[in-house]
Amino acid sequence: MVVTSALAIAAAVVAPFGGTPNPTFTANTYQLTVSTRTTTVRHLFAGPERFSSIAKDPKVVDMAARDGVLLFGATPTTRGRRIVNRYQTAPDGVTGPNDFGLKLAQFAVAEARAGRLQLTAERLADRNVLRAEIDLAANGCQKLPQGTATIWLTKTTLLPKRLEVERDGVTRTFRYAFSNFNRRLFLSRLGLPKLGSRPVRINNGFKRRTPAFSRGPLAFIPRLPTKLPSGFTLVSSGWAPLGARTGIRDVNKRNRSLFSAVYMKGWERIEVTERLVGNAKFRRDPFSELCLGMHGGTTLVGNRGARYGIGPEIPSHLWWREGPIYFTVSGPYPKRDLKAIAESLQKI
Repeated sequence: MVVTSALAIAAAVVAPFGGTPNPTFTANTYQLTVSTRTTTVRHLFAGPERFSSIAKDPKVVDMAARDGVLLFGATPTTRGRRIVNRYQTAPDGVTGPNDFGLKLAQFAVAEARAGRLQLTAERLADRNVLRAEIDLAANGCQKLPQGTATIWLTKTTLLPKRLEVERDGVTRTFRYAFSNFNRRLFLSRLGLPKLGSRPVRINNGFKRRTPAFSRGPLAFIPRLPTKLPSGFTLVSSGWAPLGARTGIRDVNKRNRSLFSAVYMKGWERIEVTERLVGNAKFRRDPFSELCLGMHGGTTLVGNRGARYGIGPEIPSHLWWREGPIYFTVSGPYPKRDLKAIAESLQKI
């Protein structure tokens, strides 16, 4: 669903952001095969609201999203799930194919743009690539020792070409083969997850609507950014009467009014959420997840204190409070750029 507004158009043409790298080729759709020594997973990204990950491996949960519907395949130990009117943004919902390398690529790009990670130009399989080495902390929750991830990003798209994860002297290699860039793709090409005989059915209650339409039923006036990196456009927005529980172990209670908006340039997403919480407070970072590492910091959004977080599997994000409303801005950009986006938010 494509939505537009005067604010969205204005945001798309303002580019006060620095930092490299930046893609020279925009990948709006693609197919991807990720191969290891033991497993092959096929991914398809057919647009902002249509993607899938299919492995046909009992150890991997197949998934597919088609507009407002999200499917999780059944496994020998878990029931399948069918979610309708799904949340479109983090931290409330799933935003794309589930792959460690794709998430790590976003982490590497954000950290490089912040000047905290060095990218080295190389050649790999006749392609110009950028290599990054990322320290992985020990993870007691997953019983993993500390290690190192080496990822090679294709220079034109900033998508992963190869990933090597070394822990305790053992290296696991992931190979990424992309195809069908910017073609019209259908989820039927890979097939849909098998939900089993008794899938769990969930309704998130999120309604995909234009920002102007969303303003009506919300208990507050939503805001949109007027500054974004060059090339980003508003692709989806909407509202829900209730947001999701967020944070580690879902410690942050559901709020009674949620607005979100998604801006995209190829595979890169910038997401904005706004939720009415009244007198309630977030007990933990809403993006925090059990067993996933993250480091953070603080800043100001205007004169409001804000918190920043990022991890190898958690998107770069800011969150802050103004009166009874919590805001989040997330995307593969450093704190200073997310701050500029946050400070440009204006009521529609």
